[in-house]
Amino acid sequence: MENSIKNTLFQLLTAGTFFCLPLLGGCQKAELPDEVNTVEEARRVIVGEWEWERTEINYRGQGNTIYETPDTENKTIQYVFRKDGTAAKIENGKDSIDYNFEIEESLESSDFHLTLSPKDINIQVSRTFLILYNGNLILTNRLGVSSYYIRKAKQL
Repeated sequence: MENSIKNTLFQLLTAGTFFCLPLLGGCQKAELPDEVNTVEEARRVIVGEWEWERTEINYRGQGNTIYETPDTENKTIQYVFRKDGTAAKIENGKDSIDYNFEIEESLESSDFHLTLSPKDINIQVSRTFLILYNGNLILTNRLGVSSYYIRKAKQL
C-alpha cells in the first residue's frame, strides 16, 4: 500500500513538471520578443548581459562576407546594459569600459540609434544602429559591418 502512495505521488510530481515546463518557456519568450518596434520596448529588452556571437563584414561591392567570431579572433566581448541607463563593455572577461547609453528612433530606418557615451572622457562617443530581432542584439554601422550578440543573462 505504501508503495502505491509513493508511485502515485511520483506520477503527480512528474505530470506537474511536464505541465509547468511550457509555462516557464513561455515566460522567457515573452521577455525576448522576435521583433522590437518602439524605443520603450528597446529600452526594456536591451537590459541584461549580451555575449558576442559573430561579426559579419561585407562592404558594398567587396565580394565575399568575412566572419569574425570569438574563436577566430581569440577574444570574447560582452555588453552589460542596466536599467539605470549605464552599460559596460567587457573584453576577455576583464578589460571593461563603462558607458552611459541612450536609445533613440532612427530617421533613416525602422531600427534604433544606440549612443554609448564613455564615462572616461578620453574615449570617443560611439553611435551605431541597434536592431533587436529574433532574440539577438545586432549592432551595425549600415556600411557592411554587423555584430551579433545573444543574451547571456537577464536584467541587472
